[in-house]
Amino acid sequence: MVYIAGDTKAYPKIKFVQEYLSKNVIEFENIGATSSEDLVDIVDFIPKVAKKVLETDQNSGIIMCGTGIGVDIGINRFKGIRAALANDTELASWSKIYDNSNVICMSAWRVEKEEIFQILNIWLNTKFEDKNGTRAKRLDEMDRWT
Repeated sequence: MVYIAGDTKAYPKIKFVQEYLSKNVIEFENIGATSSEDLVDIVDFIPKVAKKVLETDQNSGIIMCGTGIGVDIGINRFKGIRAALANDTELASWSKIYDNSNVICMSAWRVEKEEIFQILNIWLNTKFEDKNGTRAKRLDEMDRWT
C-alpha cells in the first residue's frame, strides 16, 4: 500500500500523484489534504504516514509540501523511515538503489505533472541493490542512531 499526503499548498500536485497511482493500478490512501480548501499542515499527516509505512515492508509513502524540505525533515525523525527529497528521476533512482528509501518527498513548487509521473515511475520500479550486504548493514547502523 502507498500512503500519500500533502499540505494545502501541495494539494494540486497530490492530485497528479493520485492520477498516476490510479492509472497504474497501485493501491493507495490519501491521508493529507483532500481539497484546496482543506487546511492541512505537515504536522497533521507526517506521523500518520510514518506509522502506516512502518506497519510492513510492503508499504511506502509519497509526501509533498511547498518546498519538500519540511516533509523530508519531519518524516526522517521516525526510526525506520528512510525518506528522500527527490525532485528528479536520478535522485529518485539513487534513493532506492543506495538507501532503500521507503518514502519519497517532493516539492510541490518544483515539479510538474510529467515530472511527477516520471519520478514515481522510477521510484516505484527501482529496487535496492545491496552489495554483499554492506548497504543493508550501513542502513541498520544508521537506524541505531535514532
